[in-house]
Amino acid sequence: MMQRPGIQAMIAEPDPRGAGHVRRHVRGVAERAAGVLLAASLDAQRLLGMTLAARDITEKAQAAGCLAAGVTEENVRDALWAFNSPQMFGLLLRERGWSPDRFQAWLTRSWTRLLLDASELGPRG
Repeated sequence: MMQRPGIQAMIAEPDPRGAGHVRRHVRGVAERAAGVLLAASLDAQRLLGMTLAARDITEKAQAAGCLAAGVTEENVRDALWAFNSPQMFGLLLRERGWSPDRFQAWLTRSWTRLLLDASELGPRG
């Protein structure tokens, strides 16, 4: 990082009032990083939401006796987090041309098969 021309120009600037190099560098970093930081913040919020949802789903599935063998709350959280990613939605709807209804039906089938014991689901499964 310290070898980059922009950083070297900032270091070499003798006059603190003429720190245009610093302003340009900070602006460039902000422009490049803003989207990444926003995405990271949204991912963290999404993970928190999926953690809370997983706890609720796991408790209800355990109470109903239909949680698949070996599936933990963490498994449920991670599956929900992955399936709920904007990347998954974008790939299937934009890239593959799925409709929102098809996506929702696929999610329902996928979550049910992955997380729940189909033999315990009864007529709703």
